[in-house]
Amino acid sequence: MAVNGDGSVCPVSLESFYEINHIASLIHRHGFRRTALQFPDTLLRDAPAVCSALQRRLRQCGASECLVFVLGDTAYGACSVDEVAAQHYGADSIVHYGPSCQSVTAHGLPVMWVFGRVPIDAAQLIKQMDSNALFSSPCLLIYDVAYHHALNELLDAMPIPPPSHTADSNGSTMVIDANDSSTPFDVAVAVPRTSLHLDQEGEGDAKEADGQKDSIVVPLQVANRRVCAVRVRDRPSDSGEASPGRRDLQPLSVRVAPVSPDHSPESAYLDSLPCSDSGQLQLVCIAEDDSPLLTRILKRHGNTHKIWQYSPVRGSLCEVSSQSGRLLMRRYRAVEAVRTARVIGLVYGTVALQHHRKLHDRLKRLIRSAGRQVLSLVVGKLSVAKLGNFPEVDAFCHMASPEDPLTEALSKDLPAPVCTPYELEVALGVREWDGRYMLEFAELIDSLPFPAIPSRTADHHTVEHSLIGRGTIREFHTSANGTVQGAGGGGEAAGEQLMVKGEGVLSVGLASVLVPYTSRSFKGVEPLEGLDAPRAALEGQRGIAAGYEDELPAAPLHTRTSDDRAGGGDKTAQTWKVEL
Repeated sequence: MAVNGDGSVCPVSLESFYEINHIASLIHRHGFRRTALQFPDTLLRDAPAVCSALQRRLRQCGASECLVFVLGDTAYGACSVDEVAAQHYGADSIVHYGPSCQSVTAHGLPVMWVFGRVPIDAAQLIKQMDSNALFSSPCLLIYDVAYHHALNELLDAMPIPPPSHTADSNGSTMVIDANDSSTPFDVAVAVPRTSLHLDQEGEGDAKEADGQKDSIVVPLQVANRRVCAVRVRDRPSDSGEASPGRRDLQPLSVRVAPVSPDHSPESAYLDSLPCSDSGQLQLVCIAEDDSPLLTRILKRHGNTHKIWQYSPVRGSLCEVSSQSGRLLMRRYRAVEAVRTARVIGLVYGTVALQHHRKLHDRLKRLIRSAGRQVLSLVVGKLSVAKLGNFPEVDAFCHMASPEDPLTEALSKDLPAPVCTPYELEVALGVREWDGRYMLEFAELIDSLPFPAIPSRTADHHTVEHSLIGRGTIREFHTSANGTVQGAGGGGEAAGEQLMVKGEGVLSVGLASVLVPYTSRSFKGVEPLEGLDAPRAALEGQRGIAAGYEDELPAAPLHTRTSDDRAGGGDKTAQTWKVEL
């Protein structure tokens, strides 16, 4: 028996739940020698059994030289692949178990995903979708990765689309033109990856060749999942015979125009789809109420598309688009709080996702151009205690996975606001708050590859007003002698300033509030070679903290007798004492 990511017991066997045979086959086929296994905390109890079963299966496949080992802890969120920790142990591949945000890694380490198996009634879902007339207009189905095992069951339960949407060739990519208003599909599915950097062909992340010079063809993605249209084709069944009317998936791509000759988008998003004559595109998300994927979809697409949620536990389908406004207004509070921040800390929530360094450099440049001071922090797993060591920081920007819940959790406990990169760019005036809440690093860069940096001239004033709390007003002033100085509303000490050294280049002056960090040091980790005389190792105490073996036994506690309860005992003896 295996355990799901939510702690519930799964009725399937351990080998089936963790796909032991499939993973061993991939490791053997690609010739990996050191494979790291990454488990979330909820599945860590199965790690020894999975590691032993996988090593045993590899020996049966003739790959006894391959070593598999478990990563005991991850430096950041469990939904992201911990590429850095795996490389510390010399791993040439990694198997990620449990929930996944499907983010692309930065260093190219081969990744194999195992999602688990959470039961779902596919027929009940399709029946409720049909009763709500979701198949009468274009519909996109997206699901938590734990339901990926039921994909074929979902496809076979769907109604047969019209003949005009029958695919002609197996596995071919359908290209959508933004100028074509015809319906590109009736039903589509956002399919998660099961591997990354294993087979470069067919991963659906690379730009495709296009005959037109003024446009490129890029894959259509939602939440880092490739969007595929559901088609009907004659394909072999499990018995090997051709079965008419069986469903298949056809990857979708969109022809887009590059923003500039120096930058081309990596993916296309739902906003780039043409307006269909047959109705607005609706999204159906298979997830529970506390799912990070559902929150992610509501923030990004709740204002532009109708969102439906199907709960496999309750077996109900309901519209949840109205929840988007409440989620966005909660995050807009962080935008208002960051507007008057004088010192902003860029906190690395991951160092394994693609574009994390590029996004950091971009935000750092924007913060400095806005007359603020910036501090970059790499502290591993975030906590209130760690960030509390930086009281001079007015606001933190958490650069993390799109499904990392720490941003919301830290915002409730820290006195300083915690925002996302998208919220920071809105607070700095780089982009407008238009309801398209972007969480993916690639989409932030693709949507605005060259953000406008405000030019600062002599005697330039920037006044920021925050609606949070008492309505803080803070003025950032560039004087004629080339200094950027904060004033008003924030209690800035005299001399806390930035010195402008050139066009768009700011240097922290000696009187900056960040000066204490340049002289801060920590004791206890220095080598101190030759300063301490060598000493022989001594045997320590034995036992537990409640009573070591070399300590005297504790005196027995006083027990109240029936005489005591009747009032005949010594009332002063009712005080409980422990004497050593």
